[in-house]
Amino acid sequence: MRTPQVSVIIPTYKRAHLLPRAILSVLNQTFEDFELLVVDDGSVDDTRQVVARFQEQDLRVGYIWKESSGGAASPRNVGIRRARGEYIAFLDDDDEWMPEKIEKQVALFARSTKENLACVGCSFLNINVNNGRVAAVHAPGRGNILRKLLEECFLLPSVALLKREVFNEVGLFDENTVPAEDQDMWIRLAQKYHFDFVNEPLCKRYIHGENISDTFRYVGLIRRLEYIIEKHRSCYDNHPIAYSKKLRYFGTLSLVGGNMQLARNYFINSIKSAPYYPRSYINLIVSLLGKRVYTKILGAKRVIAGDVRD
Repeated sequence: MRTPQVSVIIPTYKRAHLLPRAILSVLNQTFEDFELLVVDDGSVDDTRQVVARFQEQDLRVGYIWKESSGGAASPRNVGIRRARGEYIAFLDDDDEWMPEKIEKQVALFARSTKENLACVGCSFLNINVNNGRVAAVHAPGRGNILRKLLEECFLLPSVALLKREVFNEVGLFDENTVPAEDQDMWIRLAQKYHFDFVNEPLCKRYIHGENISDTFRYVGLIRRLEYIIEKHRSCYDNHPIAYSKKLRYFGTLSLVGGNMQLARNYFINSIKSAPYYPRSYINLIVSLLGKRVYTKILGAKRVIAGDVRD
């Protein structure tokens, strides 16, 4: 059997109604030298039958079933182990690619002057299916990618094309960090390799209230992110503003989740970690006005920033 240049991995769980859109966006790629591995994380709906219909039409489509793990990290790891391509691309089952996505990323790999290049990302569109709002999220400019990744996970799995060999160096996705396993992976990669980006929206991310990342709320998410901080403590010690921003984010999550005192503690610790960074002072002051005022200001800020979430 001929080895494909790219292995595409779609982890899926009970998304038979959304999965066809993702699969079609792969099969409609202008770059055709790929295999598609749909890794079913224990679905009990019609997922198997949906994939089977595509397999009848295209021999590049493969199906792997596994026991449910409760997150995307495990099925992604299963896909990586089975992948045969030189490059690996991930696509979440509720996202969609533009037709030239893989072609443009493979071309950038070929012409990039960056040494030790591991990953090529791209810009993407956030689309809220509930309110119809659309916003482009642009790829970051050149700079300290590690610092940016310590601050926030701006790189979606669905926009990343990676050299398969890098997983031999940094390992697979850490299943203890779900739902933030992608940020942990990118931090591990950024310490050893370079990233590059196609500054063009080549992926559509749909926000619909069923996203896996939306089901892990507040306390659970903070706990996973704190684990990532401890795992990469030396990196955060070298980037105090990134650590301060994370604590400020934890404060916002705690406040929206209803724990005002915990939120203020996070804001205070954010100030202590980087006392010269002014935004944490603002968050602490606004939190004193109460949850209603804070969330109203947060909502206005999101609108100004082009955030499409409700």
